[in-house]
Amino acid sequence: MNSKHQFEISFIIPVFNGEQTIIRCLDSIYGIGLEEGRFEVIVVDDCSTDRTLQLLEDYSITHQNLVILHQAVNLKPGGARNRGISCAKGTYIQFCDADDTIERGIISIIDYAQNANLDMCHFHIAVDYSMKELNIPEKKVMDGKDFADRYYRMASDTGYFYSYLYATEFLHKVNRPFIEGRVHEDADWCEYHLWNAFRIAHVDSYLYSHYENPMSIMHTYNAKKEADSIMMCYRRLLFSESIDSSSNYFKKEIQSHSKYWINTILSFRHRIIHTVKDINTVFQNLESSAMDKISGMGFQEWDFFPSLCIYHPTAAKCIIALLHPLVTFAKLMMKPVKK
Repeated sequence: MNSKHQFEISFIIPVFNGEQTIIRCLDSIYGIGLEEGRFEVIVVDDCSTDRTLQLLEDYSITHQNLVILHQAVNLKPGGARNRGISCAKGTYIQFCDADDTIERGIISIIDYAQNANLDMCHFHIAVDYSMKELNIPEKKVMDGKDFADRYYRMASDTGYFYSYLYATEFLHKVNRPFIEGRVHEDADWCEYHLWNAFRIAHVDSYLYSHYENPMSIMHTYNAKKEADSIMMCYRRLLFSESIDSSSNYFKKEIQSHSKYWINTILSFRHRIIHTVKDINTVFQNLESSAMDKISGMGFQEWDFFPSLCIYHPTAAKCIIALLHPLVTFAKLMMKPVKK
């Protein structure tokens, strides 16, 4: 164990109204067979209104290494994870969603990651839908850029941020917080850390089980959340522009998936859930906020619009120019066919 840290690993779990799943998640972690003096579990309660907090407090009676943190304001999973990172006392960090579980084999990669001095260690995740597998060499330590350009695929589990173990010191050094206050997938966070890692390796084991929870915030739809997802895609697209031209595959993978995700959100299949009025309101607000940020230059980054657009007004104008025809197209798709 790193002498700077009290534990070998910190498990960070953001939770909001997770009374149906949080105990299963905790049981999986405490069932891996690791002595409780070697790890901590940090659960960040993001203003739950159900029995989540009571269940956590009851669980902590018999588990002294369970740390329960309370958010004063709901900052979505990103804010909860950031709080967990800032408080973590483990040499390594493993993120886990409150409706997912950790597998027993995680113990083996903790020791391996420490001995190999890894920034990140990738492993497989088990999901209840098909996922393309990649032939990644077992325990070959490589540079993050090389790993990203050779093995990154959104169709596989290399694109999921929770399929990696992270060195705590590496996260503090990179200092790339999760976006707070927005509901979105976190692929951009994963991509950024892959690109900045110096030592990364793959362990050919399934160590994390992801469950499709139909009641989770990622599986309920509203116009604001979809706008948040589009903002994440723009952040990814802008980040991809900073990737040097020699890394063509990684760059193309990010761009193609981001464009696909934007098209999906604005597709007729999603638009039937909301009225055109809702869509127009969201994007008009986005445009107004973007202009405010570019002219004012006084807001914190990512409050309303991708921060890089503040420094690249041309990019912001292109984004706005792109949104209007897409929304217009969505309107046309919503119009009933005249008989």
